Amino acid sequence: MVKEAEANAEEDKKKRERITVKNNLDNLVYGTEKLLKDNGEKVSAEAKSEIEGALKEAKEALQKDDADEMKRLHDKLTSLSHKLAEEMYKSSAQGGAAGGQSGAQPGGGASGKKEDEPIEAEYREEKGE
Repeated sequence: MVKEAEANAEEDKKKRERITVKNNLDNLVYGTEKLLKDNGEKVSAEAKSEIEGALKEAKEALQKDDADEMKRLHDKLTSLSHKLAEEMYKSSAQGGAAGGQSGAQPGGGASGKKEDEPIEAEYREEKGE
């Protein structure tokens, strides 16, 4: 049994690596799709199209289960998602100066307090035996 395990160790290592690469790519695809869906209007049509193409390639590679292709596309998609984040940052920096904070409620929130004001809270320390 030990000899069998040793004989299959290399194959098991390759399987584990392939599974890890596949999970990483799958997570990156999910995160990038969500980011693009939520912030697609903040990026150029060219960047959006390029990312959508890479997402399509990545999904196909996930179906084929080719570890080398998944690694390559993971690197490509990571690079493109950084580009996406950069464009979003630039867009929000330009829009933030003109439009204020996104998602902020008028009047500073439900309580009507400004963000810089302290929040009252109670703190109790229970003494153990």
